[in-house]
Amino acid sequence: MKKVLLLMSAALIGLASCSKDEKEEDPIVGEWVIEKIVWSAKVTPLDECNKNMKVVITDKHIAYYDTAKINNECYSTIHEYDYQKVMLNGKGYLKNVGNREKAYYYSLEENNTKLRLSLEESTDYTIFKRKQ
Repeated sequence: MKKVLLLMSAALIGLASCSKDEKEEDPIVGEWVIEKIVWSAKVTPLDECNKNMKVVITDKHIAYYDTAKINNECYSTIHEYDYQKVMLNGKGYLKNVGNREKAYYYSLEENNTKLRLSLEESTDYTIFKRKQ
């Protein structure tokens, strides 16, 4: 009888620790580093400047760390906003819920290890890989 009570107690403790409130993390959440840039249907080689591009995404916020070389100088810009994930034109879209500065279409590829971002309706895109 004591063994049965002990087993039942252990089972109840196990069930109590598995809360329904625990939710699986969204696969888009995380830090992503640059892998490839495609502009005008051509792959842009990564250089000392643009290889610093990255994206950090939380469950409600995106920060896109963009870099560009202009006249041999590297310039950095951060585009960030709170977002809501929606489907737009059949694609995943990180809708800007604040001001309407920029917003990105996205897709996860290769078993959620690659993130493709494109600005609005652009055919240009950037591929990021999940930071190790």
